[in-house]
Amino acid sequence: MVARSRFTPETAHRRVGEILSQHLRKKVSCNWVVGPESQPSNLSQFLRAHGFSCRIHCAGMACDLSSLVDRPTVTEDMVIEQVDAAPIIHPLTTERRRNLHRGLTLAAALKPRHVWHFAATVDSQPIGTTTLHTGAGVAGIYGVEVLARHRGKGIGTALVYAAMEHGKTLGFSVAVLSATGKGEGVYKRLGFREVCKLSFWKYGKMRQLD
Repeated sequence: MVARSRFTPETAHRRVGEILSQHLRKKVSCNWVVGPESQPSNLSQFLRAHGFSCRIHCAGMACDLSSLVDRPTVTEDMVIEQVDAAPIIHPLTTERRRNLHRGLTLAAALKPRHVWHFAATVDSQPIGTTTLHTGAGVAGIYGVEVLARHRGKGIGTALVYAAMEHGKTLGFSVAVLSATGKGEGVYKRLGFREVCKLSFWKYGKMRQLD
């Protein structure tokens, strides 16, 4: 993953090619995030020239944690809690999934701590998850996911709120996240507002290795 790349217009084409070549040598996909700090302003043109394609546009959103909305309610059989290991809501059937889960779990064990995982469970079975990453003075909320058959019940909202609440407890005044599709409405109801645009690019000639 490449993010916060800041090149001059004169060096952008060369630098994109150099970074991409490292991924090609290792036979792994190259994912690139373009945001408000990315330079030059037409970085997307250089990515496209090297074979990247934009996979998704989304809103970068922020929320003032000093004035949280009321805690969302969940059904009596639902438990929202902080957990040490990243919740497993999909079988770890591929090497990529296993490595991702291991990395998320190890990240939460590092000291000083900057990563916390949250799970939604029913009958002790995880059905939803999100992760709080802290850094650069903000509480970042990532990986909000609820199993398809349990969506539309406010579970994602409750998970995000739990992460926001913990961020506030840690002393952070701002929470940030990226929102796509229907999720944007959920986040707005929790007090988030759009502050920038983000786009996620992927090199189109290399399959992500599972």
